[in-house]
Amino acid sequence: MTVTKTCVKCNKQFEITDLEQEIRDKVNAPLPELCPFCRTKERYNKLPMYGFRKARCVYCKKEIVTSVPETETRPIACKSCYRTHFLSEINT
Repeated sequence: MTVTKTCVKCNKQFEITDLEQEIRDKVNAPLPELCPFCRTKERYNKLPMYGFRKARCVYCKKEIVTSVPETETRPIACKSCYRTHFLSEINT
């Protein structure tokens, strides 16, 4: 039976499937208190190289959120500019 819970961080409701419950029971793990999005965000933020930060697209100058570290020297582009500039370059 699927269980519906409320995330303790963002207050959104999320479901825990029968399969997830079964797996957690096998390893004696408690049911999660965070929704899948908040769990993923917590995992990424625990790793310094995957922390999120704000940056500017090198092409359109729009502010974006990226996981690329500040020490990275390659250009950072938004989705639209990435498709336009980078993907078109490798397809020619």
